[in-house]
Amino acid sequence: MNIPGLALNNSNWPYVLWALRLWCIALLLLYPPLYFAFCRLLPQLYPAGLLPLQLICVFSLFPTLYIVGNRH
Repeated sequence: MNIPGLALNNSNWPYVLWALRLWCIALLLLYPPLYFAFCRLLPQLYPAGLLPLQLICVFSLFPTLYIVGNRH
């Protein structure tokens, strides 16, 4: 796995793996309520307005990966 600015090696790999698993679980638990709330509160923005929510969910992976990878 090659990520610019981050050296993944055997010493930090268990921590990175743990953080990414936690990120996946958090996303599975948080995205459906956020999606439902968005659809109920802003129905006029429904199809096109979901793009920012989806981008936030996808791009939240990278700060998680960089923080944990650089810490250990």
